[in-house]
Amino acid sequence: MADHLAKDGGHRGRHAACLAGGRVTPAPRIAYLDGWRGLAILAVLLGHFWAPFNFAGGYGVELFFVLSGRLMADILFVQKLDLPTFFVRRFSRIYPALLALVCILSAVSLFGGPGANANEAAASLTFTINYLAAFHWIETANLAHIWSVAVEEDCFAL
Repeated sequence: MADHLAKDGGHRGRHAACLAGGRVTPAPRIAYLDGWRGLAILAVLLGHFWAPFNFAGGYGVELFFVLSGRLMADILFVQKLDLPTFFVRRFSRIYPALLALVCILSAVSLFGGPGANANEAAASLTFTINYLAAFHWIETANLAHIWSVAVEEDCFAL
């Protein structure tokens, strides 16, 4: 295996190990992407909290999309994970946190706070909030940031 890793820089060997025994295991962390993630986080934070850099937030979100696309392409095309398994894994990672957020904000709304109304909650849970907000069919306030997750999920569904 060491000879194989030396020939291809470790890429095929890394992915072959991911598929060993017919089951998919997580690939090793790609360290250089952490730096790019850090830059994306910094850009989003600067865009939100420091007026002279409010343009930076959009660049940070776009960088997150690029990184996500790169990682998803690796999973689908290099590791050759089948689509049903991909969607089950993706859903099981994203949906619990999304459901918790929507439930908490809906509960806050029930008690008169600035939470999420039923339309906003339903649109968030179905990953359609981006369309409904774009056509002004709903007002997004507290769940407005779900648009980026919805865009990603829509792209993966296509």
